[in-house]
Amino acid sequence: MRSRTSGRCSGMSPFYLVEATHLTTPSDRPEDYNVGSPIGFGASSIVYSAVYNSPSPQRPISCALKVLDLDTLHPRSLSLLQRETQLMSLSKHPNVLRVRGSWIEGCKLYIALRLMNKGSAADVMHYSWPGGMEEEVVKCILKQALEGLKYARYCLTCCCS
Repeated sequence: MRSRTSGRCSGMSPFYLVEATHLTTPSDRPEDYNVGSPIGFGASSIVYSAVYNSPSPQRPISCALKVLDLDTLHPRSLSLLQRETQLMSLSKHPNVLRVRGSWIEGCKLYIALRLMNKGSAADVMHYSWPGGMEEEVVKCILKQALEGLKYARYCLTCCCS
């Protein structure tokens, strides 16, 4: 049986356990964020640009706020969302986006994330390689994605054991 240790998966390389310098002090307090304009739309959410105003004397940090309307989600989707958010909040892998804070206001769930301001992976691929990517580029992207998925699967195994 695998064990879980203090919010991270045991047995992982120290490389994956390095804290990002971005939003190192997570906040679940809505008053710590200034919400900006929408920057992305998903099937069940809207992503807004935002600024995290740390209580410590550091400069404000740009971030993203994913907002989901809980009333529109199927009960099965809610349990999957809970597991995904828990995994993302515990993640310390460079290829897995980490949740930096979350809270509920009314029927809306707010999830604070690092701002990935270069666009979606699809946008980057479409505009950077309009004629298609070379095999080496595809291999690099897939390798990084698979490392993130491997880590996520490992952590789910740890958390569910």
